[in-house]
Amino acid sequence: MTTRESVHRLVDDLPRHELSRAERVLEALLATAGEGLPQTLRDASADDEPETPQERAAVEEALLDVERGRTISQADIKRRWDLDG
Repeated sequence: MTTRESVHRLVDDLPRHELSRAERVLEALLATAGEGLPQTLRDASADDEPETPQERAAVEEALLDVERGRTISQADIKRRWDLDG
């Protein structure tokens, strides 16, 4: 039996009162399949709040840091935070 057939069998065997919950779970899986972002994030509207002077200054400072090479590599961040395990 293939995985697809097994999933179909499981759905067919669910009690009727659980079908709507199963539908939501499967829709959530489908929404994120291979996309990297959940559908809700992809469908979210753009930020429509005006940028504050503090935010603008922070962005300018960050861009200057990048220009001047003041950055931290992903590998260094992982080492510092012990993210590799």
